[in-house]
Amino acid sequence: MTVSGMPIKPVALVLVYSLGIQGVISPYAHGAAPIWYSAGYISTRDFWRIGAILGLFYLLVLLVIGLPFLLRFMR
Repeated sequence: MTVSGMPIKPVALVLVYSLGIQGVISPYAHGAAPIWYSAGYISTRDFWRIGAILGLFYLLVLLVIGLPFLLRFMR
């Protein structure tokens, strides 16, 4: 917040939006993933497959909805 001219709200939103993508990167990317993965509820192959699908979906939503929303704040 001390950098002059930096748009605080868009920067904060970018950091928050990126958290969803991080959760599907690997079996240990967020808090609940190690529990699901190590307990055997889901196989390694399915974990990566579902993670890739959800990651691509989240990225698509972020680009289609989030990017225009952020650009509105930068004007």
